[in-house]
Amino acid sequence: LSSRLLHQDRTNVVDDNGSSRRKLSRRLVGVLVGSILVIVALIIAIRLSKGGGGGGDSNENSDTCSPDTTCSFDHATAICTTDGQCVMGACDFNYGNCNGISTDGCEVDLQTNINHCGSCGNTCTLANANPTCVEGECEMESCLNGFSSCDGQSSTGCETNVLSSHDNCGTCNMKCDADKSCINSICVQNDTTEPPSNNTEPPSSIAFTKLKDLISGLSFDPSMEALLDPSSPQYEALEWLSEDPNLDVYEDSQKIQRFVLATLFFSTGGHDHWRKISLESSSEWLDYLPSSTDSQAECLWYTTSSSSNGDICDSNGNIVELHLQNNNLVGTIPPELALLSNSLSTLVLDQNKISGTIPTELGLLQFLERLDLSSNDLTGYIPSELGSSHFFKYVALDDNESLEGSIPLSQMCEQTIIVDCSKIYCPCCDKECLRQHISALSPDSGVALADTTSPQYEAFEWLTSLPQQENLFKMSKSKIVQRYALATLYKSTNILGDYEWSCDPNDPMAQCEYTGWLGTGDVCDSWEPISWNYYPNPLNTCDDDGLVLVLDLDEGVCCGGTIPPEIGLLTTLELFTMQLSFLSGKIPSEIGLLTNLETLDISRQDNLNGPIPSTIGRLTNLKHLNLGMNSYMAGSTLPTEVGNLIHLETFYLDYSFHEGHLPSEIGRMVALARFNLYENNMIGALPSEIGLMTSLEDVNFRKNSFSGAIPSEVGKLSSLTSLDCSYNNLSGSLPSELGLLKNLERMGLDYNYIVGNIPSTFGKLESLQWLELRNNQLVGSLPTEVGRLLGLQNLDLSRNSLVGLIPTELGVMTNLDSISLTSNFLAGNIPSELGMLTILSGLHIADNIFLGKIPSELGQLTDLFFFDVSRNELTGQIPSELGLTGFWYDVDFRYNDLSGMVPDEICQIGKTIPNFNLLVDCDELLCTCCGEECLKKYFKAISPDDGVALDTLNSPQYFAFQWLKYDSNLARFSSAQRVIERYVFATFHYSTTINNNWTCSSFDVCDMALWMTDRDICEVDAWFVYTKECNDNGLVVKLDFSDILCCGGTIPPELALLKKLEYLELDSNWLSGTLPTELGSLQSSLGHLVIKNQVYFHGTYDQTVRGNIPSEFGLLTSLSILNLESNFGLEGSIPSELGQLSKLQLLLLSDNQLSGIIPTEVSGMTSLEAVTLDSNDIADGLENFCTSDIPSLDQFVADCLSLSCWCCTTCK
Repeated sequence: LSSRLLHQDRTNVVDDNGSSRRKLSRRLVGVLVGSILVIVALIIAIRLSKGGGGGGDSNENSDTCSPDTTCSFDHATAICTTDGQCVMGACDFNYGNCNGISTDGCEVDLQTNINHCGSCGNTCTLANANPTCVEGECEMESCLNGFSSCDGQSSTGCETNVLSSHDNCGTCNMKCDADKSCINSICVQNDTTEPPSNNTEPPSSIAFTKLKDLISGLSFDPSMEALLDPSSPQYEALEWLSEDPNLDVYEDSQKIQRFVLATLFFSTGGHDHWRKISLESSSEWLDYLPSSTDSQAECLWYTTSSSSNGDICDSNGNIVELHLQNNNLVGTIPPELALLSNSLSTLVLDQNKISGTIPTELGLLQFLERLDLSSNDLTGYIPSELGSSHFFKYVALDDNESLEGSIPLSQMCEQTIIVDCSKIYCPCCDKECLRQHISALSPDSGVALADTTSPQYEAFEWLTSLPQQENLFKMSKSKIVQRYALATLYKSTNILGDYEWSCDPNDPMAQCEYTGWLGTGDVCDSWEPISWNYYPNPLNTCDDDGLVLVLDLDEGVCCGGTIPPEIGLLTTLELFTMQLSFLSGKIPSEIGLLTNLETLDISRQDNLNGPIPSTIGRLTNLKHLNLGMNSYMAGSTLPTEVGNLIHLETFYLDYSFHEGHLPSEIGRMVALARFNLYENNMIGALPSEIGLMTSLEDVNFRKNSFSGAIPSEVGKLSSLTSLDCSYNNLSGSLPSELGLLKNLERMGLDYNYIVGNIPSTFGKLESLQWLELRNNQLVGSLPTEVGRLLGLQNLDLSRNSLVGLIPTELGVMTNLDSISLTSNFLAGNIPSELGMLTILSGLHIADNIFLGKIPSELGQLTDLFFFDVSRNELTGQIPSELGLTGFWYDVDFRYNDLSGMVPDEICQIGKTIPNFNLLVDCDELLCTCCGEECLKKYFKAISPDDGVALDTLNSPQYFAFQWLKYDSNLARFSSAQRVIERYVFATFHYSTTINNNWTCSSFDVCDMALWMTDRDICEVDAWFVYTKECNDNGLVVKLDFSDILCCGGTIPPELALLKKLEYLELDSNWLSGTLPTELGSLQSSLGHLVIKNQVYFHGTYDQTVRGNIPSEFGLLTSLSILNLESNFGLEGSIPSELGQLSKLQLLLLSDNQLSGIIPTEVSGMTSLEAVTLDSNDIADGLENFCTSDIPSLDQFVADCLSLSCWCCTTCK
């Protein structure tokens, strides 16, 4: 098996692929281990077959087996021995028995287990990393905090400490400058202060001491340290001079001169590097030559210039010329040369290897005419002190790779100057030299400057044109570069011309005259908006050197274009804003050169696009960054380098549609107080490092796509006052640690997928004013601890799955302005304690399971504007006290089981509030102020025919409603039933007054105009009837229309709507039609029903009440009198249902056309006192009355001449 696998794997091995070789070796190890296990298993099997097996063998499986049973182990082969024992064989490929126990089989997946990766016991360990096992190979999953894998090799783990690596500071390939160190992932300037020398004791010789005192007493040289350092050139020079045999005869000036020359010798490698020259007229340096009256010894030391003729001193022995060009000098130029200030006129040191900086002390050489330091390795800046000389005729500083700066002004501009124009700023050199210098400073090395159509070219041409050129000689390098950069910015953004700044590009009538820009005046005095200052606390727009600190181009000062990369030349800027400037293009990476910036605002642009440059991480002094409202930056990601902005206090990136993850590096922004990512497209989990940003006060991540759980580390943000992560994809439960945010005033987590309970720790959020958890998946009850949030103003928990009751503790939260609990599963009664929230303006508790009545105490909410209790199971009437709540805008009572009438007090609000919106179930609540359609819907709902007649044009019901709807004061009737009764009376009027000539028989005058009046029905002299009575609630209980002769018509079924009617008598009214079955619905009230003598005889009985007696009359269980006599039109049999009227005393049915057999149910009514059945066509059943035990029956009148009735009192 091993040989086959080896042969198979060799075909896949590539010589230069170490990974393939490692995989091969591990597979072989796995195979060998498996082979060994097979051998062990076979040995055990043989021993067991011979009876030699013991009970303590750990590899033995206790199960027995046979040819008829199955023998198996997890991920391994199984062997059934001859004596019926089941033992484990070889492991399956990529699995191992790493615990040595057979009962659980080969329990380890060698492809994925980091403790047994590829083979048992092979633990994955990678430096500073979280390892993982993939296909049996140890690989790196992620780096530990503070480490990165910068070499790209998994085998070395995360080898780089980005907290301290000079070449990988904060992230891979982020290299610090040479004079900086990496501390906590930030490049920090090194401390260049050198420690004092340990050897502070100079030699004890008298000569040395005297010389030291002489030299140290010179005013220009305060550094005693160099004279005391045995390794310094100055010390060597003192030591050499102190040993001069002629020292005692020298004047002090000669001692100083010889010391200076010796210091130059030792500073520039004289012994080891200088050329040894032996000329007849000169000697080697530092030779002790005897002094003579003609010349001092040092005047004979050699020079490398033939023009000096070996004469380097004047007649007084003072050094005037030093020519040491091309002499292999190394080291540095000593500042002690300045001690030759009274004589030296020529210093030529070109074509050497001198390094270091030009000493500022050379500016003390007041008679210096010629200075040539070209072709060396000098670094640093040209000291401005050189400009103090008034005798310069020639200066050559070219061919020094790292020499920078500018030629000092003053008299130097009138002489010959030779410099590297690309590196040295020389305003008094020719135009081409200045172009070279600015090109060298330009981000693109002058490519754009060479383009005659570019803003850079235009800016340079302006800069070098008259009269600008006359000003250049008066300006420092920094000011001219600044002038060029500002001109480039102007030309790049002023796309509509030289006089268009601050104009609306869409307004052709706009006039702008910003002539201060590109003028000859000083930038800080006349260039707007550098010179303007409208801030409440005036800012210094320029520093003492005339360099710009503030550049404010907000609110459309400029008109489009792009930010040029030359913005990076304005390195002194502390504030740069171009808000709403119609910019396009990208933010140049050179913005990262503005390391002094404290405020950067490039927000609200039209077409600014592209990513945020990673170089922004270099702005470590930045405090305020606003890149918000740049929608064309969509698709960009937030660079990890923003984590370097450790002093940033505000960061706005709202409305910019950035994508990608929020980098964990933000945890380094420990000074950030306000962080706004509103409306972007950022994804992924919120990094736990956010808990390190302990200065955060306001976090707005609203409308992104962040997912995962809210990190519990957020609870460490003790300064946080506002947290808004609404409209994201956050999940998980609410961390209880959020309760630690004592200063939190607003929490917005609505529209997410958060689950679980609301933590009781939220009750500790003593500063909380807004709590918005709308549209999540929260469950459980609302914790009573919420009642401790006495400062809470807004509570929104709508659209969750909360259950239980509303805690009564909410009643003490008197600062609440709005409560929204809509769309949950809250139940029980609405707490009356909510009436204590006297400043509440919004109460939204719709779509729950609230029961019972609406508490009248809610009428105490005098500032309530919005009230929504719809979609519940509330019952009863709307309390009139709610009309006292003040100025309402939206009120919704729909989808409940409310009844009655909307109180007039609520309707009155609509007369004073134009936008008042009242929503009710019009088919259940009578609303007199909800419009005609709502009122009509109510009457259709209560109508016996579901409103069919009401919708029929010219029907009595139609006319009745038309009359009713024009009553503008219906709401004065305190109950729905009173309004209904007006509709019933009107319907009765239109149903019976077919010719409008009601008459009276019992009164001399009947003013029927008293009907259909706006007066109350129950008023004595209104709505005239024969007899009328009302109860204490103003509802009709008795109606007697006897002898009021109207002109036909029918009995309207709407009479059944008089729910409290106890007495109804219609006698001699010429009515026709059928008896309304709907009267049967008055079962609990009607006790007296008389509808008789309605016949109108005109030759025949052509107008009378006809049809059957409704069986529904059997439902009138309170009925004691039923009188339907003398209608002459009633027919059919007597309904058996009348037998249910257990209280009926009078049953008067004579003079009709009734037929059939009297039901036994009727003849057995024991409460009857009088029955009249005569003048009908009854066929049988009279004797049933005789056989029934009706003790109170005193009168029984029937047609007993044709039918047998031995108990009738009167026969007809």
